[in-house]
Amino acid sequence: ESLIRLAEAHAKVRFSRKVETIDVEEAKRLHREALKQSATDPRTGIVDISILTTGMSATARKRKEELAQALKKLIQSKGKTPALKYQQLFDDLRAQSETAITKEMFEEALHALTDDDFLTVTGRTVRLL
Repeated sequence: ESLIRLAEAHAKVRFSRKVETIDVEEAKRLHREALKQSATDPRTGIVDISILTTGMSATARKRKEELAQALKKLIQSKGKTPALKYQQLFDDLRAQSETAITKEMFEEALHALTDDDFLTVTGRTVRLL
């Protein structure tokens, strides 16, 4: 329906009472360009419709999940320690990672593990559940 409205609007801009093929083609072009601008993954350059539905590209979602799993593995490697220092955990994760990890990425991973009921964060302490 949006393509129909775009085609009709384009016909009106041309001061035409009838929608013609050029109006439909222009509507399709505008739609395609809008999709490219709003749903292109900035890392890969590929159009990813999931950006529109979830606000995050599939590659970003995968990277977030992988980081959460790496953090979980790191915590499990520390044994039965009931509480860990936030900064020490962040530093250890950064040291073992091949890619740069920002504080925001670390906090997202912590949040994901909190949602999975694996840990809880109180202040600057990470506690296992």
